[in-house]
Amino acid sequence: MAATAKPRDDDRRAKPTCGSPVVIRRGRFGEFLACSRYPDCRTTSAISLGVAAHRFFVRRFFVFREALAAIQAAAARRLG
Repeated sequence: MAATAKPRDDDRRAKPTCGSPVVIRRGRFGEFLACSRYPDCRTTSAISLGVAAHRFFVRRFFVFREALAAIQAAAARRLG
């Protein structure tokens, strides 16, 4: 995968054992923190979205689920 490297010397979440700086990389599952020497140095860490973002996505999920249930119920009434 192609990686986007942005220096993150101030971030303490991923501490490479080799002493290289931490950067943000982009993989197939999204962005993650990694050693600038990745994949030679395999030190990585996930980037958290935070509580506010989690609550936003949970609310959106329930709204979507309710809308989908209403659509399915309407379609079942029309067909049945």
